[in-house]
Amino acid sequence: MKTPKLCFLDTGILCQLLGIHGPDALHTHAMRGQVFETWLVSEVLKHRLNRGYRADVFFFRDNHGNEADLLYQDELGRLQLVEVKSGATFVPDWPRSVRRVAGYLGSDAAPQPIIVYGGQDTFTHADVRLLSWRDLARR
Repeated sequence: MKTPKLCFLDTGILCQLLGIHGPDALHTHAMRGQVFETWLVSEVLKHRLNRGYRADVFFFRDNHGNEADLLYQDELGRLQLVEVKSGATFVPDWPRSVRRVAGYLGSDAAPQPIIVYGGQDTFTHADVRLLSWRDLARR
């Protein structure tokens, strides 16, 4: 689909515009997931720019709703797929969409899609890496 996606790079400004004035308000706000995704995209962009990589990051969504919130080229030139979930508890249904997108990309995709989520534990579920937001800096 050719619909662009607008993503703020400053979650403070985004929260101000949404009327979110503190952590408790964010925790229960209907846009919490979008704020979390905005934060992740800004962190990935900063990481890439600080390492001298191009800032080329993309998202993918097909007309069936399968999506990857973030795609970028890894060090080997493969497309890394990243899905973002603000939930703190893993839901087994989460990997379905990113697996389908990986299937579309075939061998151009990195071997293990990543789901960054709001939980505490980093682990692998089948062929998908679940990465706690707390471990993002270690990656």
